[in-house]
Amino acid sequence: MDRIFRCAGFFILSLALVVPTVTPAQEKQDKKDAKDTKKSEGETTEPKTKDTKGKKDKAKAPDWKVVFDGKITALDDKEDKPLSLTVQITTKVAERNTSAEQQLVQQNQQLAQHLLSLQRAKSTQEAQNARNQIANTQRQIEQTKTKLITYKDVTNDVKLQEAEAIRFRYAQPPTPIDPGTGEFMKLTKEELEKAKGTEGYPGYAGDRKGLKTGQIVRVYLWKDTKMPKDSILSDKKGAPKKVDDIQDELNNFRYDVIMIYVIADPPKK
Repeated sequence: MDRIFRCAGFFILSLALVVPTVTPAQEKQDKKDAKDTKKSEGETTEPKTKDTKGKKDKAKAPDWKVVFDGKITALDDKEDKPLSLTVQITTKVAERNTSAEQQLVQQNQQLAQHLLSLQRAKSTQEAQNARNQIANTQRQIEQTKTKLITYKDVTNDVKLQEAEAIRFRYAQPPTPIDPGTGEFMKLTKEELEKAKGTEGYPGYAGDRKGLKTGQIVRVYLWKDTKMPKDSILSDKKGAPKKVDDIQDELNNFRYDVIMIYVIADPPKK
């Protein structure tokens, strides 16, 4: 019986010697060899480049250099002449508030008197009264400081003329009229997207027929528009002009506008 067990043990030991064991180092080496084999067969392990198909092109550089809002006060749109218009702009101008300045001087004098009263106080109650007056006067001084500068609205008229490639945009989508019924037609989603365009301009595309006096508009001056200093202060030869001539030309000078965006129509009367 012992002889049988010894034979079985010898048989198991021989199997262990025949079957190979894989160590971590050998497994790593096998992976490296497999990778080298793929490279030799023409396969690449470099990451694939991202597919840029379908991406939008970069937006074009703006063809304007100055943007401002205003109200159309004059409009001249004749078929035989380029479009010209006048836009009134309103700006805030700071002014000194002389009455507030005088009030501040008086309050500082009162504060000095209250401080003196605090130094001369002979009782606790007198000292507390002086402190209360000092605190009230200091609050008044801070309030008066906020009124030292006031702002008033100043209006200026800017005369404009259309540039060659002028564009008209409207905050509200176009509303075509049905020739059969005479009623306004509601545009579909696709028609609205088409009216917006893909250029990235504000609002919806339109034409000059929608312009009217009283509208609030955003004006985009053309990047190559002439400035008064370029054509008014001196003549073509570079000689300075007379003061009266400069004033006349300033009154009639017009900037070139490349885009008009109608923000709002005039209020209904």
